[in-house]
Formats: sequence, C-alpha cells, structure tokens
Amino acid sequence: MECPACGAHWPLNQTIPLYGSATYPGDVTQETMHELIALAEQGYWLTAARTMFRDSNPELYDHVADLNRASWIPILPIGPNSTVLDVSSGLGAVTHALALNYHHVVSVEAAADMVRFAKVRLEQEGLKNVDLIQTRLADLPFSTDTFDLIVLNGVLEWVREWPSSGTSREAQIAVLSDLRRLLKPRGVLVIGSENRFGYTSFLRRRGHPRVEGKNRMCSWLDALYRRLGKPGFYRSLADSARGDGPYTHSPNGYADLLRQAGFPVVDLWWPPNGYNSPHTMLRASNRAAIRSYCDSDRRYRDRFHGYALARQLRHWAVVDTNLIHRMFPDVIMIAARSTERGGHLYSSVPLLAVLEQHLAGDRYHADSLATHPYKNKAVLTVRSDNTDTRAVIKVANLRLSGADIVQRSYQNLQRLHSSFAASDPVPAGSIPSPMGVVRVGSLLATMESSARGSRLVDLVLDRRYFDHRDRVRRHLEQITSWLIVSKPALDASGSEGLIDPIPPEWLVAPDRDTGVGPGSAPERFTGTQHGDFNPENIFIDEDSQQLCVIDWDSCATGYPPLFDWFCLVTGLYYTHERVRGLPRGQTVDAISFRQTYFEASWFSEVIRSLSHRLCERLGLDSARLLDYFLLYIVVRYRQLASVWPENTYWGPLSQHLYEQHYQLLLKNQTQCCFWKFSAPGPL
Repeated sequence: MECPACGAHWPLNQTIPLYGSATYPGDVTQETMHELIALAEQGYWLTAARTMFRDSNPELYDHVADLNRASWIPILPIGPNSTVLDVSSGLGAVTHALALNYHHVVSVEAAADMVRFAKVRLEQEGLKNVDLIQTRLADLPFSTDTFDLIVLNGVLEWVREWPSSGTSREAQIAVLSDLRRLLKPRGVLVIGSENRFGYTSFLRRRGHPRVEGKNRMCSWLDALYRRLGKPGFYRSLADSARGDGPYTHSPNGYADLLRQAGFPVVDLWWPPNGYNSPHTMLRASNRAAIRSYCDSDRRYRDRFHGYALARQLRHWAVVDTNLIHRMFPDVIMIAARSTERGGHLYSSVPLLAVLEQHLAGDRYHADSLATHPYKNKAVLTVRSDNTDTRAVIKVANLRLSGADIVQRSYQNLQRLHSSFAASDPVPAGSIPSPMGVVRVGSLLATMESSARGSRLVDLVLDRRYFDHRDRVRRHLEQITSWLIVSKPALDASGSEGLIDPIPPEWLVAPDRDTGVGPGSAPERFTGTQHGDFNPENIFIDEDSQQLCVIDWDSCATGYPPLFDWFCLVTGLYYTHERVRGLPRGQTVDAISFRQTYFEASWFSEVIRSLSHRLCERLGLDSARLLDYFLLYIVVRYRQLASVWPENTYWGPLSQHLYEQHYQLLLKNQTQCCFWKFSAPGPL
C-alpha cells in the first residue's frame, strides 16, 4: 500500500494491509489458533470451529459462530447502503453479520492469526463487500466522515492495553473522540461493554477478569488467579502487572463519557445474556418491561431448575429494591454523532420508517428485541409515540436460510385471520391481526398486532398457580373450548392447500427396529393445527375471558390428533409440589412429564377428562388416546430437532428428552393416564 500524496508505504500480508499489529495471541492460544486456521483452510470454517470448540468450550464456539451477536442490527438508524466499521473484530462473527446487511464493511483487527481466520471465513461465505485491515485501535488509517456506523464491541474497556498517555478515562475519551471524527454527520456508534457496578461484577464471568475497582486485589495475585481459573478468552490471561485491566463505568458514567467525547444522544439497552450474546435486549428506560423480565426469569429458573433461596435473595436485593436499573451487568449503547436526528435515534430506524409509511399511521419505536442463538428470526415489540398502540415485528435476513419461515408464518396468519373472521363461533381477537410486510435491504419484516392479556406461561410460573385448582381448571376449559370452536376455521384454511403439511417422516418412530409406532407406512392425518401450542404462545385476558394465540410459524396440516393439546399440557410443567434445587444441568422436564401423565393426581384427572371431551367434540376415537399421545411424542421429537440448526446443542438436547419420554411411555403404558380410554393390548 502506498499513499500517492505523501509517499508512505505499508506492507501487505496475503492481500491484507498491515498498519499495526498486537503482541497478544487473540481469543485463544496461538497454537490453538494455528490448528483452527489449518482446519478451516482444509475444509469449512464453521466445521473447524465446531470441531475445536463446541464441546470443549461452547461459549467460545458461540462467540465464533453465532451471527446473532449482532442482533441489534434491525434497531439501528442507518440504511442498507451504509459503510460500517467493525473495530477489533476478532474471529469475525460481528463482521460476518454486518456484511450480510450493509453495502460496505471495513473490519480491523490487530492479531494476525485472527485476521487470517476471518479472511478464510469471509472467502468461504462469498462475502466480497468486506475490507480486512490489520491494525491497532490507535492506528486507524481512515479519513474524517467515512462511516455511517462504527461497532466497538467489548473494546472500550481495554483501550489502556494499547500504548497511550494519561489516565484510562482520558484514553477512552480520546478513542471515542477519534471515532466520532470518522463518523459521518448522521453516523452512529454501537458500544457493548460491562457495567462497573453490575450485580454480577463480584462473580468471575468467563470472557473478562474482575472489573477494576477500588478494592481490587494486588495485580500479581489477580493475574495468578485468572491463570488458575483457565478461562476461555485471552483477555482473562492479560498481564495486569501494569494495573491496566478493564476500565468500566456505570450506565450513567458511560453516557457522561460519550457526551464528553462529543456524542450528545445515547440510547441505552440492557442485554440480560450479556453484550456478546444479546439474544434479548430491553430498552433501559422501559422499567416496567425490565421488571417483568426479571420476575419471569426468576420464576422460570425456579420452575425448571428447582427453587433456590439464594436466587430469591438476589432477586429481592437487586430487583425488588429497583437497584437493577443501576446494576445491569452489561450495556449496549447506540450513540449519535450529532443532534440532527431530533434527539431520538429510533425516529429514523429504516425498518420502522418503512412500516410507518406502509401503515400510514403513528410513529413507532422499539421497546425490546428477542431472538435465539443461530435463529434467523428476531422479534421486536414496538409502541407508537402518540396512541401507545403496541405491535410485534418479526425480522429475518433473506440472505440466510430460514427467512421463508417468517414470510410463510405471515401468510398463514393472513389466511387464518380471514377464516377466523368468517367463523361466528370463534371470538374476535383470537389471533393477531396482520398489519403489513416490508423489505429493507436484505431484511424482511412483518408486523402484527400484539395480544392482550397475560401470557399463560407467566401465570403458570407463579409458584402458587397450581394451588388454585379452580383457576387452573377454568383456564384449561377455556383453552379446550377454543380448540373446539377454532377447528373448523383452521381446517378451512388448510383445505385450500396453501398451508404446508408436516414432513411424512415426522410420523416415524425414533427406533424403527422395535416394531412399535407407525411403521414403514405411517398413518396420515388431515386437519390444521398450530404446531407449537405452548403456554408462551397463549395469552389470557382474565377480565374478559378472551384468549389469543400467537406465533403461527409451525402451523401445518397433518399433525396427529390432539397434538396442540398435548403440547400445551406438557408445557405447563406441572409437579405435585415445588421442586427444590436440582443437580447442575438437570431440569424439571422429566419429573414433570412423569408426574403429569403417569402419576395419579387431581391434575391428571382434569387432563384425562378434558382429553375425553376433546375427542367427543372433535369426532375422535377416545379408545385411541394412547395412540395419539405416542404420535405426539414421536412428532415433537422430530419437530424440535428440525427447528434447531445442527450447530446448536438444543436440537440434540430436545431429541434426547423426547426419546426419554418415548421410552417411558413404551415401558409404562398401563400407568399412563390415558390407558383406561384406550383399547386393550399393546399399541
């Protein structure tokens, strides 16, 4: 590389400009990095990462492979034709995600081996809109007003590791000021970092050492402690002899730091799973949503992992006292270079702006974002500025596999909405109303009305829910009534051939050698069902007794009879009494399944009675209830494995769980609560 103006020269390393390098080895040791690169060059980068890390270091594997580390892309106020900069891009996950969404990406990293791996990765993915540059944060070779977006993910707290003068704060302000210079007038900066006073800062989280504080242990002991801990990231092994560990701030401290660096507008978000895994993001100003999330998360952990007193005390100390709003463990900040946006970053988010034009209605802003690891689907809850109307936006990237699910789900919703509107017995509002579908660059977005009432899962997770038997019975009777009255409308939507059937192989039992189950010619069924009828997708308004069912992604024809009903009952996770702390890695799934279906209780009697009622009202043979239940387990086994990509552990985990359910039923048919309805003899 040569500058024609001044004649300065820079070397090229395998076509990558070298402006500066770092002496640290990167996210892993240099030997491991060389092995990873060799495997990637011989085959495929994702296969290499899976071989190296998925079992031995799953957190690092997600760090490399999960593109949803950049889940915040749909809420950014820049368009698809933007030029973006990813600073200290590491092994390239965020760069990869940016390249799928924006016109031109510049990715800078100081470690040569990491740049080399990123080069292999991008070439194998066919992404030609990325410029890789090896340089340090202190040596960014760019002109003023170059970028629409700059990403600083997990970097700001470490700027003192690069040579600089002055205090850590002064070094951070200098870096931020220089990055502001590189932004265009309407450009934005995204920062992911830790809260200095986060409620988990006293724990040793993988990926970072203990944050710097007044009572920090002496540097040599701290360095020794981190080496003995054998964490998975190089920064936990950084030499702290200089006292230059990560320098973090409180949320207000970050906002003040950014204002001193010239950023007048800062939009603050809390990612509960960490800024490196922002699969959920909550706007920091939405205190009600944050409280609701924390309450739901605690109840979820109590139900699935067993009640723990320490968890209750932590919740009281942090959430009930409202300290949570100052003690987010991690923060994601979106900062604007200037006030040209009117003081609100969300006022120019392209996705929302296009939908607003499409709807010719109020302006909307996002309150929360939710996705899953490796899933090509993000769900935004949005609210209008004037009328407080709430809606849900589902977003997928058309350049990744799985985007058709979002589009197909919206088309299913449109058909179902028409069928439900024409069906008198079905109460109004039973499903969301479709509001529009748009495309912005490579992003496809659909918008639908939000459901009224409370999610059934939030009601069920209350530890006293099953103590109120009449209320539980009332909810279940309301749901069975809905399944009965909605069936004609569902079947009418599927009869036109516009809703896809489930794959026939889903009806084949896991172990064909046993001779049990559908056999080589599985029985086929007609009719349409929701396909994922679990308490998370059911809203109940207890005042009006209205029920609304959301998320029709899995809607299809061909599910076995009562599939939705069995999904619901299993998803309630009933147990006779509160489950105390379970061994690490164990959940309540197996316990609940056994106690729900195989042990006598008032709850199993209610389930058995309502199952009989459903058979009677839907024209099904009650003598085949055990058959239907077995087929539900078989299909759910196949379905859950299919919805999770093979590079995640959720697919195999779900398969193992339902394989256990299947074997339990085969060995204990006469103890199943559906046995007395079934014909005698083996299945």
